Amino acid sequence: MRRPVILAVLAVLSAVSCGPSSYTMSVDVRRPSATGYDFSGKSMAIAYLVDGKQSDSTFIAAMAEGLASGLEKDYFNSETVIPLYTLPYVPDSDYSAKDTLVNLIMDLESDVVLLLDRPVFKESVFADKPVSGYNPQTPDDPQTSNSLVTNATVPFYVNLYVMDAMDKADTVRVFRGISQYPVAFWANGNESREELEDLAHIAAASMAQSGGASMAGRFAPEWEKLNCTFYYYSDEEWVQASEKLVNCDFKGAMEGYLELVGRGSADRRASAAYDLALCCYLVKEYEMAIAWLDYADRCYQLPNSQALRKRCLQK
Repeated sequence: MRRPVILAVLAVLSAVSCGPSSYTMSVDVRRPSATGYDFSGKSMAIAYLVDGKQSDSTFIAAMAEGLASGLEKDYFNSETVIPLYTLPYVPDSDYSAKDTLVNLIMDLESDVVLLLDRPVFKESVFADKPVSGYNPQTPDDPQTSNSLVTNATVPFYVNLYVMDAMDKADTVRVFRGISQYPVAFWANGNESREELEDLAHIAAASMAQSGGASMAGRFAPEWEKLNCTFYYYSDEEWVQASEKLVNCDFKGAMEGYLELVGRGSADRRASAAYDLALCCYLVKEYEMAIAWLDYADRCYQLPNSQALRKRCLQK
């Protein structure tokens, strides 16, 4: 949750009023990604399939690393917290099956599991004429020091299977990343077509990490700007709770309002309950927010209660 843009001077919190005063602030609220997923507060693990072929394994390992880094940037302030696991490929297995992902969730003890399938490479397009050059990797080998620089375009696609154990949909979703990478690599000039393909795929692995980061972008949370109105009184306890709400310390604000919700006149109890409901809404506890609004409405009819209720019901 980003710090809000305050639309009024905080000094108004000390204003004296018989009934509740109101204060409006603008808050940037984290919302689910374009895919509908929101991984906030959830543990994640990434597994990727390996089949023993070096070019494929090198490529998908780099993509998994990029995927992890991208998700860590969006959800963990770039801390390295998402573990990576390899999964041996078994022919004729359905890795998009629900049972497969459920077992991984249990084995890896993670709320969310993302499984990268083996890359599927299409036929590479090689440049017509390799270019002679000096290979700095083997300067003392007369057979390879003067090698050929081969340029190629490597098209491919990769399937990603995702399951969130906390998602009510309880299903596996499949995402496909499709791209093609321009590569250049050293060759001797006597390689077979298959050997050239392997070299091209290994060269493409240097770009696969950025491809994984790009795939992670699909799950990046979006931000929604909301104008939120809460109620307050001039009492010190009210001011302290309200200041915490303004500073997006929703847990601290809720603790303060819980101390106030059973005190004083009907309008005070209703205002504390409404503010509790607003905090619940901002932390996505929509059912709890509605429960507090029910309590507030029984105490006293506040002007903004129905608008907040409508917001909660739309979630």
